[in-house]
Amino acid sequence: MAMTERDRAAVAAAGPAILGPGWTGDAAAIGARLDEAGQAGITEVVYVPSGSDVAGELKAFAEVW
Repeated sequence: MAMTERDRAAVAAAGPAILGPGWTGDAAAIGARLDEAGQAGITEVVYVPSGSDVAGELKAFAEVW
């Protein structure tokens, strides 16, 4: 798998902001981000669990949400 020239241009244009949409952290940090998003009018989030324990990730997210 490799990045296309189009992908490279998009990443270069976004710069460090490309990392902004992703949220990482402990339960308290994610919970705070969810609260902030809700206060800002966000009504939906997209959650994409990854890693070797997807079921565990889903359970942990459900406990925060």
